[in-house]
Amino acid sequence: MRFDELVEHHREGALELMRPCRNLDLAYDLQSAYDGIRAAGMTVAEVRAMPNPGSSLSLRDTAAHVRELLSRWPQTLTPARRTQRSQLLEWAQKLDEATDIAPMN
Repeated sequence: MRFDELVEHHREGALELMRPCRNLDLAYDLQSAYDGIRAAGMTVAEVRAMPNPGSSLSLRDTAAHVRELLSRWPQTLTPARRTQRSQLLEWAQKLDEATDIAPMN
């Protein structure tokens, strides 16, 4: 699904996903990504031509993967880790509930 289709069919959810991006300073992240590409001896064109290893995952597959990773966490967690675990499980549940959104290719 393209971004414009996501916004058209799931406007509120798309806007919710975009809210945290308002205050991001992407310049540092873009420069770091570019530096990594150059350090690997590659060009941006070569990286763009590479397949996305996660593009075939459905939202349900992603949710299952998050849960599987969380199942490996130790049983005794700090309060901050318990909060983080709870938030990740809630996010995985939202992914499970969003079954009508196709994988992004």
